[in-house]
Amino acid sequence: MQTKFYLFILSIFALVSCEGSRTARMIDSVDHAIESHNNGDSTELIVLIVGGIILGILWLIWKNNKNK
Repeated sequence: MQTKFYLFILSIFALVSCEGSRTARMIDSVDHAIESHNNGDSTELIVLIVGGIILGILWLIWKNNKNK
């Protein structure tokens, strides 16, 4: 029981984004892209969406090749 509690606490710390962490920087990038889009420049938002799609496709291909 105690091990499950420690794993729960560890996963909470892993999922909470700290200032300057990768998760916080990604959230800031998305916020900045949305703010730029609202100001009339949608270039960053388009690049962010296309990059996410490409990374998602590459991840699926890698995962599919790993399972074979």
